[in-house]
Amino acid sequence: MTPDAICSVGPERDPAYRRRLIMSGYQRLFELFAKLPDRRGRQGRDHILGEVLFGTFVATLAGCNNAEAVAGFIEDNETWFRKFLILPGGFPAHDMVLRALAIV
Repeated sequence: MTPDAICSVGPERDPAYRRRLIMSGYQRLFELFAKLPDRRGRQGRDHILGEVLFGTFVATLAGCNNAEAVAGFIEDNETWFRKFLILPGGFPAHDMVLRALAIV
């Protein structure tokens, strides 16, 4: 079911309301990823694990099917991702995406 189908009746027909509803869903999803334990050692923590996993999840929903595509998608959609992510280490490279997936 698409977000438009969910919000097709009543006050939910307002496009601004639909955007807020969708964005709050992404926020909750990010918060779930942020709660996952990070089993990496002290070194190599330039990227926040929850952020990499959130970006990977969204990129996969958008049709990315490999680590290179995921990394490129996150970088190409910087403005949108910056609404949720801090990205202290910059954009994750494909090898970071693979390491993050290996942890979970």
